[in-house]
Amino acid sequence: MQKLYTTRQVAQCLGVRPDKIQREIWLGTIRQPNKISNRFLWTVQDIERAAWSLKCYSRFAQWSKGGQNV
Repeated sequence: MQKLYTTRQVAQCLGVRPDKIQREIWLGTIRQPNKISNRFLWTVQDIERAAWSLKCYSRFAQWSKGGQNV
């Protein structure tokens, strides 16, 4: 089973504020991840897509290689 991350964890990984991620989802810049119990749950693939959209892929690459823990 894939590990799932909260929006707060994704924001920490990408170095942005959680409200920026929420706003970009609302604007359609970031594709909405699965929603369970009224919360977004992100897979690694969702986080990668968001990183490209927010132009912070280098932080994602560092995180995905184990440089930062979420």
